[in-house]
Amino acid sequence: MLSNIPAEMKDLPQWVVSGVDKKPIDPRTGQLASPTDPSTWATFDEAVASPYPNKGFVLAPSDSFTIIALDDKVDKPATEAEL
Repeated sequence: MLSNIPAEMKDLPQWVVSGVDKKPIDPRTGQLASPTDPSTWATFDEAVASPYPNKGFVLAPSDSFTIIALDDKVDKPATEAEL
């Protein structure tokens, strides 16, 4: 799945991680990340290297991206056919 992420997004240091609770975490510090504080975001490589299972891109006001979140639900996980 990570290979499907566009290079334009991978190049931006706007990445956080999370556990199953989906609270954003700074991959560098393990502390909570803020969606409005870029100092708590990291690079794509730092997010991938972290032990947390979920990786997330933080949208900034200057971004030209539109994102649709298709979350995998714990009580009804997505199948390969749905991904």
